Amino acid sequence: MKGKPFIFDTALQAKAEKLLGIKGYVTNIPEKEMPGAEIVAYYRDLWHVEQAFRMIKSDLKARPIFHHTQEAIRSHILVCFMALMMGKYLEIKTGRSLRQIRDELWQVHEANIRDELTGEVHILRMDTHELANSERINLLNPEFLH
Repeated sequence: MKGKPFIFDTALQAKAEKLLGIKGYVTNIPEKEMPGAEIVAYYRDLWHVEQAFRMIKSDLKARPIFHHTQEAIRSHILVCFMALMMGKYLEIKTGRSLRQIRDELWQVHEANIRDELTGEVHILRMDTHELANSERINLLNPEFLH
């Protein structure tokens, strides 16, 4: 193959080697409004946002979205966001991951619910035999989620 001969740019290599390990941040926020160190601190916390989106997609099964109207899509996103908020609250309060919390909640077979207005306590029991033999168990099967 004929063409220009390859010429290695040593000046560019030297510049690249000087910049190794250096990270730059570009923002339109004035220095007097937010110091550079604070911007870097916020950027370093960005992984929390990325983790939240991964949680929405995987643990909360927010995707795919099969809605067609703007209102239905917005409602779906709102429900997913609220579930994320509640999940994060539970993680902070319990010190456990959302997946661990979810797995533990599947082990619950009875719940006592107290009506704050009347003081009455309602006991909800899950009949695991009935659930295992019903078609509702298929809703928990990951094959049916896609």
